[in-house]
Amino acid sequence: MKKKISVLILSRSNERIKSIVEVLLEYGLYYYIVDSFLMAEKKLLKEHFDMAILDEYNKDFIEKLINDYNLSVAVLAEEINEEVLNLVPLGIFDVLPMPLNKPRIRLFIEKLKSTLDLKAEMKILTSFDEVERVFRGYVSNDPEMRDIYKYILKVAKTHSSVLITGETGTGKEVLTRLIHDLSNVEKENFVAINCSSIPANLLESELFGYERGAFTGAGGTKKGLFEIANNGTLLLDEIGDMPMLLQSKLLRVLEDGLIRRIGGTKNIKTNFRLIAATNQDLENLIEQKEFREDLYYRLNVLHIHIPPLRDRKTEIISLSFYFIEQFNKEFKRNIKGLTEKATLKLLNYDFPGNVRELKHIIEKAFILTNGDNISHEHILLPNKYKNMLSDSDESKTLNVNIEQSMKYVLKYWKDEIRKEYIKNLLSKYGYDIKRITEIAKIERSYFYKLLKKYKLVEFNSTKWNNIQHFKD
Repeated sequence: MKKKISVLILSRSNERIKSIVEVLLEYGLYYYIVDSFLMAEKKLLKEHFDMAILDEYNKDFIEKLINDYNLSVAVLAEEINEEVLNLVPLGIFDVLPMPLNKPRIRLFIEKLKSTLDLKAEMKILTSFDEVERVFRGYVSNDPEMRDIYKYILKVAKTHSSVLITGETGTGKEVLTRLIHDLSNVEKENFVAINCSSIPANLLESELFGYERGAFTGAGGTKKGLFEIANNGTLLLDEIGDMPMLLQSKLLRVLEDGLIRRIGGTKNIKTNFRLIAATNQDLENLIEQKEFREDLYYRLNVLHIHIPPLRDRKTEIISLSFYFIEQFNKEFKRNIKGLTEKATLKLLNYDFPGNVRELKHIIEKAFILTNGDNISHEHILLPNKYKNMLSDSDESKTLNVNIEQSMKYVLKYWKDEIRKEYIKNLLSKYGYDIKRITEIAKIERSYFYKLLKKYKLVEFNSTKWNNIQHFKD
């Protein structure tokens, strides 16, 4: 049963908060009213609350509620002035404009419920620090990839089969390795085989093993990968290329947990976590009678689809810096980063080979570079992309020192991209805040925080006074 949401209200006037109380009762939420900072703190020492709604407030008190009591905080405001905007960087949850109306309060409650559901979900997940440890310091900032990390953190410790799909080079084996390293069997064997790179008859012997004399050349007994992976993890990469006859044998192994070596007579018990990966559409292969439907459902208990690199452009630069750092360690050099034109060249390329191709491009550029930064002529792309940028003199380099931490580099670029994104929205839509926040899928309070952080508008200017929010 879900715990009931609890709200602490600080106000000296019951009339001012009447609408809030009525909506809280409508939703069946628990609330408690206090009329001073002291009473609020006394209550918080005795009882846990999820949210504080403040009719009176100051910066120190709000910081204490957020940092010491881990509360979401909303404030009541007669108008959105600079004093209220200065509270946004503290991390307040919302600003409720006075006089209050019930539709606005209901929207606030729905937002609160969603946020608390997310917090509850995150509590059951292993920290992203664990993902960072496994990936040796790199964790994607792409929202879709971070959702994949969350999903992996949930399922890694189960024994269920996983099907990973995605284009060649997106990192399917890397994620498989992550699942293994975060699982309960991380100390056991991790075994991988590519089903498309081995002839059918050899693939069977690789998987099942064989007894001495089973066929010409079988001079001794050999364990197969099913046995070697016992109690660990087995990756069958490019499962879509596995022959139909071998698919039926794999299905039997998954159902019975028993294998028999080629030429053998004894059943051997095996227990491994199977992860299958493919760049093909298995459902399409099923329709063409090239893949068993029953095996597909047996493999597809848990499904992870990795988006191509062209759909997560913001990751191209952070991955590039990550690879540069790795190559610096490998080749004992000190390349600091990318020039601006090199960056643009990478961002304008679609990377059909995905992350694997990006790594190879950076490695080649790294070897060719004599200076401190990789420049655009060192970024070698296929012929049809060679003239993507002119060969005029390069402009400024990206002033990011490779000796700085990865977190600093990623934060720097994340801020730059966010700032440019907001500037472009303002340029296109003016100060139609409703439209901008709908497109960006962000809260108004967060939008105002970005405006202030990046100094994109003077708060006492005519433009600011004309912002639509003040007309609501």
